[in-house]
Amino acid sequence: MPASNPLWNDGTVQYGSRVITVHDYANNVFDSYVCDGFTMRRPAMVIKRKDQEGRPSGSAGVKDFVEGTANGIQLASSSTKEPLNGYTLTVTLDNGIGAETFIMHDIQRTESSTAETKLTANLIQKIN
Repeated sequence: MPASNPLWNDGTVQYGSRVITVHDYANNVFDSYVCDGFTMRRPAMVIKRKDQEGRPSGSAGVKDFVEGTANGIQLASSSTKEPLNGYTLTVTLDNGIGAETFIMHDIQRTESSTAETKLTANLIQKIN
């Protein structure tokens, strides 16, 4: 039975891999890959204020850079090209936020005698 046809899905549980399309520096489609998952951080930059005696007297928080990792990017065959640092991908991880574009960097390749070759790429949200 194909993985896309579960025996049940009680509560619309989200699971499974997704196909991502990677774009090159000129925003041309470079290639498509199956990606096993994402880890994303949406931190806040905190500004702390203290009084003359060093006691907390206030704080403010603003959005910081959204960063994460694309895990288990599968290479379909030995002829599949690896994406390069600076290439981008667009993905919707949260419907409330919508589509976000991320810049790939620090790409790592994992090879094993008992598994397919996969990549891991660090991501930073593209601002402009």
